[in-house]
Amino acid sequence: MYEALIEGTSKIITIDTFKRRYGEKSLENGLKLVCPACKSELHTYALVSLKREPRFHHHPNTSCVYTDGKNNYLAAPNSWDIENGKRIRTALEDKEFISKLYCFCLKLCMSGNLPVDKFIGLVKKADKRNLWSHAGFEEWVIGFLLLVLDDFEGTTREKQKYIFRFSLQKGINRLDESFTKPNSKIEIEDIMEREGYFLAKVFDSGDIMQYPEGNPYPVSRINWQRFSKDYDWTFNNHGAKLVQKIKEFK
Repeated sequence: MYEALIEGTSKIITIDTFKRRYGEKSLENGLKLVCPACKSELHTYALVSLKREPRFHHHPNTSCVYTDGKNNYLAAPNSWDIENGKRIRTALEDKEFISKLYCFCLKLCMSGNLPVDKFIGLVKKADKRNLWSHAGFEEWVIGFLLLVLDDFEGTTREKQKYIFRFSLQKGINRLDESFTKPNSKIEIEDIMEREGYFLAKVFDSGDIMQYPEGNPYPVSRINWQRFSKDYDWTFNNHGAKLVQKIKEFK
């Protein structure tokens, strides 16, 4: 990591600033640097090396989603914005917004395939990443990112179970290929800054799914509005429960 959080504050410090203004002695004198995601303590690496690039590292055996090879589909941010992250996380406790977000995810998963508890589980996964504090992060992109954090289970008309998932892709040929998670990590900053990303809904095999129409879907404000606009049902039936559950694990 190239940035760390000064414990007990919202202040993010880069490795270059730490090297220039603080130095290793500051850690001996009580300054504590932590990961903005998992809040575990970080140490410096190659601070005075002429061959290696200096960085902040987690201590060995630290459990963090950004160091776990099984959960590295979304890259650690190049920079963090803790205050903006707090604002966005608080927005999830707004009944109207969380209802829109659930509506968005439910529409793409299709009715019956996204119970409330499963949706709350996605938010918990995002919390572990402190997804909200990626620099430049905006509310409209949340739904697209939540959907790539886990697999889903659907049921056919014949009552047979099947697995499906969502994959973020860049510059794809619509409906002409099978889709898998890319080898390189997806950078949220890149999604926010550039057009050309798609959210593909696929079977476990990677084959494209037919419903809802328009798959794969451009990652855009327009599609956020398209799939979240008819949220009255989720607001009336699940809004209060969603807010309660979000507050319980904050």
